[in-house]
Amino acid sequence: MATTTVDTITIDGHNHHRPHQQQQQCGPNYHIRYMTETDVPEVLQIWGDNNLHEGTHTIQSFLKVDPEGFVVAVDDRTGQVLGMCAGVFINPDTGFIGLYGVDPVYQKLGIGLNMWQKIMAHIGDRNAGLYAVPEHLVMYRDRAGFAREDSRQMVLYDGESVRLRDLVKSMDGIRVEPIVGDQLVERVVDYDNRGVHRYSRSRLLPGVFREPDSVALVAVDEYDDQVVGYGCMRTNNIGKAMAGPVYANNDALAELLVYSLIDRFPTAQTRGLLFMTLDSNPGGIRIADKLGLGKQEQLPRFFNKFVYTDAQWDRVYCIHSPNFAIF
Repeated sequence: MATTTVDTITIDGHNHHRPHQQQQQCGPNYHIRYMTETDVPEVLQIWGDNNLHEGTHTIQSFLKVDPEGFVVAVDDRTGQVLGMCAGVFINPDTGFIGLYGVDPVYQKLGIGLNMWQKIMAHIGDRNAGLYAVPEHLVMYRDRAGFAREDSRQMVLYDGESVRLRDLVKSMDGIRVEPIVGDQLVERVVDYDNRGVHRYSRSRLLPGVFREPDSVALVAVDEYDDQVVGYGCMRTNNIGKAMAGPVYANNDALAELLVYSLIDRFPTAQTRGLLFMTLDSNPGGIRIADKLGLGKQEQLPRFFNKFVYTDAQWDRVYCIHSPNFAIF
C-alpha cells in the first residue's frame, strides 16, 4: 500500500539496474526535484493509476512539515510528473517512507531508483520505516536494509457502503464536537502527544484539522472536561472516504467517534470507506467488521535501524496515513 514501485535497489554499493545512459535512450530525459503543492494533483493521479489511495489534501499537510521529504521526477521537456517518493520526519528520530510510485507508462526505466536514492539521502543515518507490499517485501528486507520487522501489521479494510447499526452512537457524559478554535486544537494536540505518540505533532495537526474535504472530531468527557479521543475522515484520490487517524481511550469511544465521523461525512455512506487499523488492536478490527467492510490486505512494516515501539498502541484504532505516519 504505502510503498509500491521500486525498479531495483543499491545493494552493497552496487546498483542492480540498467545504466542511466541506457535508461535515457528508452525513456524521457528527467530530473529529480523537491515536490511542491502544485504537483499534488498529478501525484495523486499517478497514485490512483497504481491502484493506491491517499487523502486529497494529506500530502499538503505533511509537506509543510518536512518539505525536503518529498521528491518528484519531472520530464525535462514537458514538465510532466513521472513519479514521486516521500520519506517524512514528523517524529524527529524516525521517518516514514511511502507515496513511492511511478506512472505505469514510465516504469522499469530506473526512475524509481533515482527517487529512492534521493529520499534515502534525506533519511541519512536516521531510523525509518515502511510498509512492504508482497511483491517488494524481499527487496526491502534483504537488499535495501529494512530488515527489522515490526510485530504489528496494518490491516486495510474497504467497502462500497457502510453499516452503522451496530456501532456505539452515544455515551453518557461524552460529547463529540468539531476540532475548531485554538484552545481546543491545543488540547487535542496535547492528547495526541501525551496519550498516543509520546512526541509532539504540533507542527502537523493544526493543518490536518483544517484540511478541505474532511471532518475532524474530538470526544470530551463532560465530567472532567478531558479529551478522551479524536478522529478524522477525508476524501481520497478515488473519491471514497478515508478514515484516519482514530485514537481513543477505549473501544466504545472509538466506535462513537467512527459513527460520528461517518454521520457528518456523507461521502462514506454514498461512495464507500477505507479503514486502516493494526492487527494488534482487536477493537479496530471489530469496528471494521461492524461497518461491514471487507479485508483487502495485511501489510508488514519494516525498519532499517530499530523497530519503533514507543507509543500507546491500544489507543490506535485507525492509523493516520500509510504513507507518511508511523501509525
